[in-house]
This record gives sequence, structure tokens and C-alpha cells, in this order.
Amino acid sequence: NAGKYVIVMEFLRETVGVIVHDAKRIRRIKWTDIKKPPPSIEERLGGKIVGVVEIEDGNLLLLLDFEGILDELGMIKIFGVEEDIPEEIERQGRFKILILDDSPVARKIIRKILEKDGHTVYEAANGIEGLEVLHKLLKQAEEEESDITDFVQLIISDIEMPGMDGLTFTKKVKEHPVFAKIPVIINTSLSDKATVDKAKFVQADAHLVKFDAPDLIKLVHKYALKKQNEKEEV
Repeated sequence: NAGKYVIVMEFLRETVGVIVHDAKRIRRIKWTDIKKPPPSIEERLGGKIVGVVEIEDGNLLLLLDFEGILDELGMIKIFGVEEDIPEEIERQGRFKILILDDSPVARKIIRKILEKDGHTVYEAANGIEGLEVLHKLLKQAEEEESDITDFVQLIISDIEMPGMDGLTFTKKVKEHPVFAKIPVIINTSLSDKATVDKAKFVQADAHLVKFDAPDLIKLVHKYALKKQNEKEEV
């Protein structure tokens, strides 16, 4: 139709077309320039905004929580979101896991999958908050003369997050003298080869496209258990 455009993108293993009335400008913005939305905006727009960027003339550019909008419309299942965990998966223990995702809906889905499998979950909305959680756990470990892996055995991180993206976060974790021992799974809606290569470059232990419960749980037991075994062998 006249005056309408389709933005084509990849989302959760699917090619998606979004109809928009106008496309005035395509912007390339650093994740470090994206801030968490003020509480007033979050409340007014029902929590469907995950980030804001100040642009010219003091205006704010809003980043939508696409997963949250699809969930509200009852469409998230269309993309093959799989929350059920097959019984035949071999379980090797229960772990403490830190998840990072700017989307509250994404965190809810991942938390549900992990808790259904018996794991304890910590949450963070971006890399900055994720590092804050790790430092708090490290302080607790030091106070109890224990190891950080007694408090967190695995990290599952999204890539696209305001403030600090998941690749930058993973790089910082792997460069840290203590945190580096914690396995990191990159869990994102991006499935292109470039994203996989970037995850490998920052030394992520695995890459997984959202949301597939069986594959996620398999990786949880593979990498959390692997690090636990390495610790027991020392």
C-alpha cells in the first residue's frame, strides 16, 4: 500500500517482515550510548521499552522490547519458542546460573526453563548489571573463603543490551582473573555466522539461538558440569 514499508529482519531463526508507515532514517548506534529507560517512560508504555537514546534537539529514540510485544499479542509461540524439557535429557546436577537479557519477557522465559530443570537463577538486564552481580558474589565468596564457582557455575547472556552488550560483557568476564573460569553461553535471537564468529572471538564457550529449552538445558549440563568437574579435579 502507498505510504507503507516492510522492514525485513531475522528473529528467532525466522525471517520477519514488519510493516511500518514510514522509515525516515536508519541509525547506527553504539550500545554504550543506549541507556535504560526512565521509570516514567517504562510505566507509561507498559514496560515495552528496553532502552533510550538521546538524539538531536533533545528528543529520545525508544528501543522496543520486540519479544515483549509479541508475547502480549500471543504470537511468541509462532516463532517456535520451546519451553518444554524432554525427560530423556541426562541431568547431571542443579546449578546456580546468571542470566543477562534486557527483555523482561526473555528473562521470564529463560528463568522458567532453568527453574523447571531445578536450577537457581540470578538476573541482570545488561552487562553492567551482570558485572555488578558477579562482583557481589565474588565478595561473598571471599568473605566465606570460598570459590566464585560455589556461587555461580554458568552465565547465559544475550548480545544486544543497552549500556553494555553481551559481547563486551563476555570479553570482560574472560579477561578477569577470577570470573574467567565461569563458562559463558551466548543466547541471542541472532543466528548469522558473523554473530557466531564474534561470540568465539570474545571466548564465549557456546552460542545458542533463543528460545529452545532442550538445546539450552543440554548446554547447561555440558558446560556447568564440565567446569564443576575441572574444579573437583584440582
